[in-house]
Amino acid sequence: MIQTKVKHVEDLVQAVDEKFDCKESQKSIAITESFATSLKLDATVSSVKPKDIKKTILNIILSNIGERATGDITMDASTSNIGLDSIAFIKIVVLLESEFDIEFEDDMLSINEFPTIKTIFEYIESIIRYT
Repeated sequence: MIQTKVKHVEDLVQAVDEKFDCKESQKSIAITESFATSLKLDATVSSVKPKDIKKTILNIILSNIGERATGDITMDASTSNIGLDSIAFIKIVVLLESEFDIEFEDDMLSINEFPTIKTIFEYIESIIRYT
């Protein structure tokens, strides 16, 4: 199993227009991890309520694109515009499969199948509905 750190969207810096400020959020995440480490706490978060699917997906994506984020992060954001490459995409798929206890179909393991974050959300939602 891969050790992962998933940040909560609530902890990220969000502007009034519902876009996430990646640079400020990275600072916030670093402070949170540093604080958890100083208290000898585990900063890893493993479970999220099912109704928080959208937030969980955003958390996983944001935690894996890190400082590579090049655009505004919204549900309609293009996966290529936010700095998501094929390697980060596969890492995200593994985390999503683990988090939601699902499995992506083989023909859906290409970043080209998901032009936006919303398409990732819709795909996961459709799998969860039918499992």
